[in-house]
Amino acid sequence: MNYPPIMMRRKIAAKYLDMSEASFLREVASLNLPMPVLIGKKEYWYREAIDKAVAILFGVVEPDWSDIALYDRSDAKGT
Repeated sequence: MNYPPIMMRRKIAAKYLDMSEASFLREVASLNLPMPVLIGKKEYWYREAIDKAVAILFGVVEPDWSDIALYDRSDAKGT
């Protein structure tokens, strides 16, 4: 992969962050990283949402709580 795709499945998203899949899912569950979106029956993560979450974790940007839908579990199907 020469570039990160804009939508990533779990394995690629974890690799993008240089994390194991288990660590990646743990950070998603703890809401440090955004929830996936279901397309069909598959979960996808949006690259820009991951980038923003990492920037927030590192203190590069302040959280914008208008993006709360990225972390909201109430609409998540199958999670």
